[in-house]
Amino acid sequence: MKTAARTTIISLLSKIEFGQIKLNTKQESLVFGKSKVHPETDEELAVVIEVVNDAFWLRMFLLSDIGFAEAYMVGDIQVDRLDSLFKIFILNRSNLSEMSMITSSLRYLERDVPGLPIQGYDLLGKDRLELAQYEKLDLIIEKAKIRKDDRVLEIGSGWGSFAIRAVERTGCRVDTVTLSIEQKKLAEKRIRQAGLEDRITVHLLDYRDLPNKFVTPFDRIVSIEMIEAVVVERCLKPKIGIAVFQVITIPESRFDSYVKEVDFIRKWIFPGGILPSVTFMTNAISKGTQNRLLIESIQNIGPRRLRAYLREWESRFKRNFDELIAPCLVKLILKWSKTLIEFKSSNANGSIILNILQLDSNLES
Repeated sequence: MKTAARTTIISLLSKIEFGQIKLNTKQESLVFGKSKVHPETDEELAVVIEVVNDAFWLRMFLLSDIGFAEAYMVGDIQVDRLDSLFKIFILNRSNLSEMSMITSSLRYLERDVPGLPIQGYDLLGKDRLELAQYEKLDLIIEKAKIRKDDRVLEIGSGWGSFAIRAVERTGCRVDTVTLSIEQKKLAEKRIRQAGLEDRITVHLLDYRDLPNKFVTPFDRIVSIEMIEAVVVERCLKPKIGIAVFQVITIPESRFDSYVKEVDFIRKWIFPGGILPSVTFMTNAISKGTQNRLLIESIQNIGPRRLRAYLREWESRFKRNFDELIAPCLVKLILKWSKTLIEFKSSNANGSIILNILQLDSNLES
């Protein structure tokens, strides 16, 4: 079986035309591809794959993209330039149609051409990740139209950055909920350091208990990477309330096939997770709230704003791994390295979309 798998994979890789892959095994060294240069950008696309364990052949033969990712994650293979390898797969996807799962799941990194700077996001090369984060938070505060006397509910506390920023910018009061004990501890520490403990309360609470916990509805509700419209509708003041979500979505054209597949991210990073399409999400909001919440606006943040953000996130993860994350297994850094590169590539090629939704209470309900 392993011999047949090896023969099949080598036959498939021999169809590569653009870019060059050097595949080193214990027995031989194979080169695939006619040119090392990107046909449109003149970028060098040369990758070396070291096959450390022959289990790689069977993994990739049976599981395609997940098999390749798992082989990389557990150390069956080593890849010197993973981002370039994704580009090679994409450039040659018509020739690699038999490897359909790989060419569809890695349809991310076509042309990462640097764009014009937008609102500080491309300043991240100057170690300005915090600036980009503040600009994102300020945009959400603006969309929510938060005022000084507003009571704001945040679903998902994170490390407290939104709650602190909202109070500092507007003087509002914030109740923020989280299921994480560690997030609650650090968020409360940061809130105390900012001197805002009288304006912000962190609750260790399941969002499904929100209607029972808070009797009086809120003026504004914010949720960053969590969307629960039914619960939001119950907690929001009728007629005048505003809710703002930040959520990653998937293009409409990919949604039907995506929900039927299990890819690397859904298997290893967010088990059971799913990215909604905008249509799926808007229909769910309308149905779940019986049209008591109306979508006022949807804003596509755009790939250029996120490119440098994701690149810096990946860089910091690797740079701080030994000191802050050790003694984790090397398997963890390989898994997250692959994940962050995949996110970065997905954003660059439009395979995932970051949206901010503003919902207003229906004045007629």
